[in-house]
Amino acid sequence: MNSDSGASADGLDQHPHTVRIHGGGDLIAAIGPLLGFLPERSIVLICLRGGQIRMSMRHDLLLDHRGTPVPALVGVLRRLAALCSDHEDSVLYAVIVDDRYPDHSTVYAEVMELIEGLLADDRALGGGYVVPEIEAGARWTQIAGAVGTDDGTGVLEDPRTTPLAIAHAVVGGRRMLRTRAELVASLEPLTPCDAVACPVHTPARRDPIDAGPSAAEDHLATVMRMLTHPAGGQMSCRRLERLAAGLTSIPARDALLAVAVTDLHDVAEALWRLGARRLRGRPQAAAATLLAHLYYISGDGAAAGVALDVALAADPHASLARLLDRSLRAGMHPSTLWDLLGDSYAIADDLGVRIPPPTRRIAG
Repeated sequence: MNSDSGASADGLDQHPHTVRIHGGGDLIAAIGPLLGFLPERSIVLICLRGGQIRMSMRHDLLLDHRGTPVPALVGVLRRLAALCSDHEDSVLYAVIVDDRYPDHSTVYAEVMELIEGLLADDRALGGGYVVPEIEAGARWTQIAGAVGTDDGTGVLEDPRTTPLAIAHAVVGGRRMLRTRAELVASLEPLTPCDAVACPVHTPARRDPIDAGPSAAEDHLATVMRMLTHPAGGQMSCRRLERLAAGLTSIPARDALLAVAVTDLHDVAEALWRLGARRLRGRPQAAAATLLAHLYYISGDGAAAGVALDVALAADPHASLARLLDRSLRAGMHPSTLWDLLGDSYAIADDLGVRIPPPTRRIAG
């Protein structure tokens, strides 16, 4: 998450990936495909068990002017170490991606010592590594744990062409040519309409309130028409206002969660992203929340976290966004979200609106 959030993990991934780890280079090169982006100035924790990556977690490496981890980072590391400790027979590895100090700086050594101290008594850090950036040709160094067959140092291969990166691109559709900054930029607000009376951006505009089931049915039907007959290009203010009304209708929004696992997934992603960038206030939060859910249930925790940042900035009290945010922080597996889709389909049926059946597989 943002470095100023101080309390959240990024790109938390609980999918069991079978990979061959022959040393620190293989482990570090796997980070990009696991998170879905190439981290910078970050601490990444990876849990391995029986040759499988069980969990990966990232957070900004927040250091004060002395190079000491700030209290917020200590709290996050304590929570993440506990999550890994909950996985029996797992081994924790830590990777510092940072270019501010030399590889063998006491700053990085103290971070590794902190992580080791936070693990359960029967656990030890399998390995701790430092690399200035995750790019082809970057030199990495092991500074904690038993040195492996690679003598504790090496040069990274291109993280975009590793077997795991290719598998994610082919099977999961994840793009590797991005950094976290690109993820954030993809949800930056678009320039509001210049029309003085634009109903979408007027600050005094009141959020729509459902008058009953018929209103919710109309809202859901309207958004489903937008999904099945996308306009393409720029959306008019009038059409955007109808989208805002649909997304802020709670029954309609809850039903629309099911769209994430249907053939409408891609067009929904584009529409939710447009809403998250063009709308403001509660409608923006609703669009960003639907986008976060779509990413989360697809197994892309990094993108989900960025979308949740947008949702909670637009409406700190958005209950569904807060629930998803807590679930992501706690490491809830994306498959759990599938258990809730029955309710979404039931709501749509009650409103007399058809949502296509699921066609996407459970992430992981």
